[in-house]
Amino acid sequence: MYEIELKAWLDDRQSATKILNETARYDGIHDKIDTYWSLQPQGGSGQRVTIRIRKETVTMGNNGTPSTVFIVTYKRHTKNTSPSGETYEVNDEKEFELPSEDAAEAFRTFLEDAGFRVSLNKHKIAEGWYKDDYHIEICTVDKLGDFIEIETLAQNDEPVTVQARQKGILDILDRCKVPRNRIENKYYRELLEEKQNDNNAEN
Repeated sequence: MYEIELKAWLDDRQSATKILNETARYDGIHDKIDTYWSLQPQGGSGQRVTIRIRKETVTMGNNGTPSTVFIVTYKRHTKNTSPSGETYEVNDEKEFELPSEDAAEAFRTFLEDAGFRVSLNKHKIAEGWYKDDYHIEICTVDKLGDFIEIETLAQNDEPVTVQARQKGILDILDRCKVPRNRIENKYYRELLEEKQNDNNAEN
């Protein structure tokens, strides 16, 4: 499956939340703690390989019982620019769930023994909604701020498929009254690494 995703900085969280509550199906609160494990392989392209382990706790409604899952994700990242100039992530995504904290710890041990090291930690708290085939999140990313994320899945990355999905994403963004110039082209990892480097330079 291919994940097609766009994110934008969110300046008016209250307004966007109100619009989504009126037009989309609520999907609860998602507390996501991500650990990125990276390996710099020898030979070949030399491109860094990164695997994400996510601990995600979902709470449905004010009185819902939280449920926690552990998800391992590997993405082949690409960026795609639409004819009107917006930048999207079009990712070939592979992922699977781990059944417990013990299983997650076993997988972390395997990564460490294989030469991977923790390169970044990310904490994101999001409220989610579904609109047709699109999942929308209004989220706060620790150290960065508020964003709106809109994503959908496609069976292939053919241009006609991607462009149709991109149009749907932009329609939702416009409906939430988020200006297109607030679209963020960089990955969260890049933004956090830049912030980390700035902090190190100041110290």
